Amino acid sequence: MNNDVKKSFVIFLFFIIFGKITYSQYSFPENIIKGTGSQLNWIWQNPYPQGNDLHSVKFIGSKGWSAGNYGTILRTSNNGQNWNNQMSYTNQKLNSIYCMDEFNVWAVGNNGTILNTSNSGFNWNQINTTSNEDLYSVFFINSLTGWTVGSSNTILKTSDGGLNWISQQTGINNSILYSVMFINADTGWITGSYNSILNTTNGGDNWTTQQISTVELPLYSIKLNNGTLYAAGVGFYKSTDFGNTWINFPLNAWSPIISFDFVNSDTAFGIGGLDSFIRTTNAGLNWNYYPIQTNGLKNSICFQGASGHLVGENGIIYSSSNGGGNWFSQSSNVFYSFYSVCFPNSNTGWAVGSLNPGSNTGALMKTTDGGNNWIDRSDSSSTSFYDIYFLDENTGWTCGYKEKILKTTDGGNNWFLQYLSIDRRLTAIYFYDHNTGWAAGTGKVLRTTDGGNNWTRHTGFSEMYSMTFTDQNTGWVVGYGGRAQKTTNSGLNWTIIPVGTTASLNSVFFISQSTGWIAGSNLTLLKTTDGGEIWINQSFGLPFCNIMSISFANENEGYAVGFENNSGVVFHTTNGGMIWKYSDNGPSTSLFSVHYNLSSGLFYTVGEFGSILEVRILLLLIFRKTIFCQFLRDFISVRIIQTHSTRKQLSIINYQCSILFR
Repeated sequence: MNNDVKKSFVIFLFFIIFGKITYSQYSFPENIIKGTGSQLNWIWQNPYPQGNDLHSVKFIGSKGWSAGNYGTILRTSNNGQNWNNQMSYTNQKLNSIYCMDEFNVWAVGNNGTILNTSNSGFNWNQINTTSNEDLYSVFFINSLTGWTVGSSNTILKTSDGGLNWISQQTGINNSILYSVMFINADTGWITGSYNSILNTTNGGDNWTTQQISTVELPLYSIKLNNGTLYAAGVGFYKSTDFGNTWINFPLNAWSPIISFDFVNSDTAFGIGGLDSFIRTTNAGLNWNYYPIQTNGLKNSICFQGASGHLVGENGIIYSSSNGGGNWFSQSSNVFYSFYSVCFPNSNTGWAVGSLNPGSNTGALMKTTDGGNNWIDRSDSSSTSFYDIYFLDENTGWTCGYKEKILKTTDGGNNWFLQYLSIDRRLTAIYFYDHNTGWAAGTGKVLRTTDGGNNWTRHTGFSEMYSMTFTDQNTGWVVGYGGRAQKTTNSGLNWTIIPVGTTASLNSVFFISQSTGWIAGSNLTLLKTTDGGEIWINQSFGLPFCNIMSISFANENEGYAVGFENNSGVVFHTTNGGMIWKYSDNGPSTSLFSVHYNLSSGLFYTVGEFGSILEVRILLLLIFRKTIFCQFLRDFISVRIIQTHSTRKQLSIINYQCSILFR
């Protein structure tokens, strides 16, 4: 019994002894726990701690928080050395976070989202407001009084610790407010998408304009340092008389500054999304480039004396302990583009792709503990890999650029070349047993009957992207322009099957001889229940996207993944695709492959910027109005039965129907 299960026992036993728990039951394969509540969550395995974009970071002493896309909230208690995910119970983009102290923290985001914790983030509470505007900044002057600002001139103020929020008016139309700051309960400033700074001296009842430029340019941030006001955006401005007059300091064509902070009275760092900082050592009079390479754009920076932290795109986190002299990554692992993932058993898995989008250098990673840790097996001399398939822990194949096929018989310790062409590629590979296998790519399908030592080429295909077989004879291959072809004689002959679309078909999956699905570009999602004679559209009502991969655990439960506008898209069904639910807590990176691990009963998905995720069930237990949560990984059945008025019986059953605890 591993640590996840033991920890779960402690939580369950706590509730059995002290809490009121009624009968609840979860049975495979529904992936839904009935009772106090549950939801499906994609858990980041790479990058770590997670890979969603981060937009804000704040610290109080050694404790800090960062917030970002899909409700992401991270917390550290050791000055950024380690970060843990916290459950925000929202999927909205979070744009700003503010720490009153190490216990009381606020976060705001899109669609009027306001979150608060009074116990360091162990529980986050969502505050109801009447606003649906995107909120970009939050600031509290004390435990009761605070402001948040956002789109459409939105200013909201609370005087009762966030229980109620009232709207305040600026007198400016059609503006976005990006930053708010107060020095006491009366005096504060706001910057936004105009050429002015708003100032109040009566707690926000009235706002006046402090003109800084005749050109309408946005200002993203405002701070007070040693009695001097600074504002930054498309330009950097300084005021020594609380905003009555402003001095413009040129940025030497480096702009805009999205976030900045001071190390001391003279030294400050500014970031604007590029691969370098700018730094001033004379309070903004001059700015110079300060190079630092990161795996993504930088969005937010903060300093507490010499201790600095920055966060940004793809979950990057960097920290400095010497005033910005040196920066070290606090987010781990690689940022490759992964195109395929495969698990031959519950612990061993592989992810393959390229070093980055458009690169022809291959990326290869392996896990031996179910994805908790991934080992980089990439070789700089390898070309990009597009698909991987393992029959067992030791024997597998991968294919890719220049029609290269590699094989291993020792669990990936050694790979040897089996096939190579000149300039085209192979994008799909599948083996029925140790002898019979197929590979597909640009204009061809290859077939082997001796484990890949020799391959026979079959032509008459377009660009083919995906392949599957239901037995040694019956298989499917799909690709560009709505092309779908079927074989019933082990790939010797292929018949074109009309599926009713000309969109690119990116993935094909069959759970049996008769039942299968095809997914593709332009929201293509098709199902057949008669072996491919008739294909039914299942995409009605879903948001537009490109679906890159589809996989099922059985005839009911499956996932489809893809992307739209460079953000990940995840669809989930528990009734064979009759209803697909859009999961809005997926990653903010494009997803290219989803795989069902038959041994563990878990789904995995991979994509851009090193994204590797595993789906887990989140069990929510409510005790005295407090939400406790636990991820269920090694068991999928929970039964809690009240046998007497004072006794309750707990059973936990794994996916193999074995009782782990009673």
